Amino acid sequence: MEPVKQAEHKSEVESALVPRARAGSIANAVTVAALEVTSSLAAMTMDVSSEATTIAKGPGFEAGIPGTAFVLVNARYPGQALTIDMLDRRSVVGYPTQFGQNQQWEFIPSGAGFAIRSMLPVPAGAKKLYLSVGDWCNCDDVPVVVSLYPVAWEVEGFNKGIRIRWPNSDVAFELEEDCDGDGPMGNKVALTPTVPSKISQLWRYQRVTTIQECK
Repeated sequence: MEPVKQAEHKSEVESALVPRARAGSIANAVTVAALEVTSSLAAMTMDVSSEATTIAKGPGFEAGIPGTAFVLVNARYPGQALTIDMLDRRSVVGYPTQFGQNQQWEFIPSGAGFAIRSMLPVPAGAKKLYLSVGDWCNCDDVPVVVSLYPVAWEVEGFNKGIRIRWPNSDVAFELEEDCDGDGPMGNKVALTPTVPSKISQLWRYQRVTTIQECK
């Protein structure tokens, strides 16, 4: 694949920050603590060539703190967040950012990585859902799903974003696009071969603090 030129995605990177939640669109109340943004374009640009650092030490990413969750927005497709599809409560897709609990994720330290747990409420006595993988029949296109069984994901931190990879592998989360180019809304998130210049494999994070959980 021809490397993606940074200039080609300049406008996308500039607008990749998550839009504010629409009033009345979500049943649960959340307060959104926006990421610190500077006026410098260089500071807003995701540097995919820089050396990765652990997100536990990254600015604004307090992974492992109880009550702290994040909405993950794709860097290639601004406004499309990592979302549990409520039709089957299993598939993980790209969907317009609404800050609902099916778009909120908690990062829990697990070994050298992080288990990523959904903030979606579950029935009394039921277990929480975690990001996992579906049928691994094609190594180049493995669907990301939620499951009762957590995975210790390898998470690489970059300037204002992260890449989530299957541990000890060269495959990472990617928001896929329709073959006809119609766009990513509702399209699946899958594990695909890691390409350092591919910003559809990078995710911007925005911290949210849950005030009241829907029952």
